[in-house]
Amino acid sequence: MFEDLKTPVEIDTALAGLYNEKADLEFRVDRLRRSIEVYAEREYYASSKEKAEAEVRGLVLEVGEVLKKVRVLEGKYSGWSRAFLVSNANGHIHSSTSCATCFDTTRYVWLTDLSGQDRLEIAGLAGEKACSVCYPDAPSEYFARKCQLEDPAVVKAREERAEAKAVREAKRLAVGVFNPDGSAVKVRSSYGGRYLDELKTERTARIWAKDTSCWIANYHADKREDWKAERVEILANLEADLEMVLVALAFKAGVEVDVARAEIQDKADKQLAKNAREHAKWIANNPQYAHLA
Repeated sequence: MFEDLKTPVEIDTALAGLYNEKADLEFRVDRLRRSIEVYAEREYYASSKEKAEAEVRGLVLEVGEVLKKVRVLEGKYSGWSRAFLVSNANGHIHSSTSCATCFDTTRYVWLTDLSGQDRLEIAGLAGEKACSVCYPDAPSEYFARKCQLEDPAVVKAREERAEAKAVREAKRLAVGVFNPDGSAVKVRSSYGGRYLDELKTERTARIWAKDTSCWIANYHADKREDWKAERVEILANLEADLEMVLVALAFKAGVEVDVARAEIQDKADKQLAKNAREHAKWIANNPQYAHLA
């Protein structure tokens, strides 16, 4: 058993895994035993109690098997150096879990990648987090250094967050639309509102450009004099924003602005024609409103 494990790092890594497995099993046993105590108080929980007791017996057997493996690996230990990080915000790094500065309740992270490494080299890497009791022969300058060691789980979590962030950023860039200078594309409301809306994706920008082209056409067709001044201001804002969005869409697609303009205008013309057909059909079905057409 474990004949393929030769180096201190290999042996301690496997041993740490077994200790974690044992802790998980014991946690499950403890939780089940608390449930059994509750089940014992009510007769109608008898079947649940029996099931939990059977599960506990199975888990205890599993713990026993894990302990057998632990003893085999512990028998391979010949005294090489080890390093343990106390798992709290300012935890020190110790050479064992029996340091006098620690307590029975102290929790450790076993830095198995350092197993077998020179003790002073470990102290040098631990720097300010090196325990002076565990490493009394380390030069005083070591304790002034910044610690270069971290909990592997913390490192892994940070790497996973960075990877997830990179994936999100890649997706954002793939579907996003931006001004040529890289800034966000922000537009005013079709009704002339003061607040700006950000067009985050190319699809959203294309829809906005088509709809805005339709609004612009409708405003130009509106000949009412009672709100001409307001209409002129709204049109100026919409046309300026539309041009900005067309530039962003052209930049995204790698084409000339006129190409993007023609594509959007074609979609807007089709939408306007559809709207006209639907409006004419509605008027035909509601002739009492024909004067509004």
